Amino acid sequence: MSNQPKHWDELAIRRKALKDALFERDLLVDLLLACWLCGENLLMVGPPGTAKSLVVETFAQMFGSGSYFRYLLTKFTTPEEIFGPISMKMLEHDKYERVLRNRAGDRKILFLDECFKASSAILNALLTLLNEGLFFNDSKVVKCPTEIVVGASNEYEADDSLYALRDRFLVTAQINGIADDDLWLELLFPSKARTPLPGTISESVADLLRQDVQALGVSPDVKPAVRTIKSALMANGIVLSDRRWKNAMGLVKAWAALS
Repeated sequence: MSNQPKHWDELAIRRKALKDALFERDLLVDLLLACWLCGENLLMVGPPGTAKSLVVETFAQMFGSGSYFRYLLTKFTTPEEIFGPISMKMLEHDKYERVLRNRAGDRKILFLDECFKASSAILNALLTLLNEGLFFNDSKVVKCPTEIVVGASNEYEADDSLYALRDRFLVTAQINGIADDDLWLELLFPSKARTPLPGTISESVADLLRQDVQALGVSPDVKPAVRTIKSALMANGIVLSDRRWKNAMGLVKAWAALS
């Protein structure tokens, strides 16, 4: 019997089930859970056919079908497809408001496939959603229920204009194909039926988990370590924004909690 609180036992069961269901994706599962616990976003980069979509869809099963929004972005994707159509009713009152139901601003888990291919109109609205969980709907500022945004791309951003979007993803995970030959053969020729994932995690349990993470203290030993890391990065020409450093401390807490 575990000595940890019951809500952490519930997460541990689902964590193990996710790892069992996804070959060679243990680290990615932990990164997804850590980002979800501290409210940060994750970017997956890797060639086609490496199960990026499958990983997020399997992860999203933890939260129920009504919590997930997925879209493949192209340069032709319109804001209506992502954020919802303009309300004809509100136009009659000179209001340019979108109907957000069942779109990106109405879901907990967002998966934006090929996120670097979106048009500038979509990118501008996404920046605020990713950073603050807000959507500006005409004169209204809407607080979205977003808990994590997962982006995916076959390659890294092509130009500097996409840097602001990339900076909103605190964690970047490089995804490759299955390296272990035995697991690769198991993928091609399954020897047994896959075990169904446990049921969804309740909102009350999710709140308790995140509250525990936020309440964690940080050891004084962490401070000199962070300064050392910062100095090493700067020595190699890598400068991170203050926002990114601040958000990274939340991720440190979430990773500690998972450990």
